[in-house]
Amino acid sequence: MILIEAMAVVINNAYNRVEAIRMNTGRSSKRFYHLATIKATPDGFLVVRDRYEMYGSKAEELYTDEFGWADFLADGGTVAIWIEDGMGLSS
Repeated sequence: MILIEAMAVVINNAYNRVEAIRMNTGRSSKRFYHLATIKATPDGFLVVRDRYEMYGSKAEELYTDEFGWADFLADGGTVAIWIEDGMGLSS
């Protein structure tokens, strides 16, 4: 069993640029961490779990505002997964 209380998943079908989707998490003033970015390549899927430089100053973390809104980033042609600080994964 995987237990995650707050996760944001962003799919970006743009060709080759980082885009953000503004979404309300319902979690005010919380920090979200970049868990992984998944990109299809000619050789299969590439999974980036470390700092993803394409995201600039938000490469590792971002914060929701007092109403729970944040701009979650994904590189072109990827799926980016963000989880709330302190939630983690358990099995």
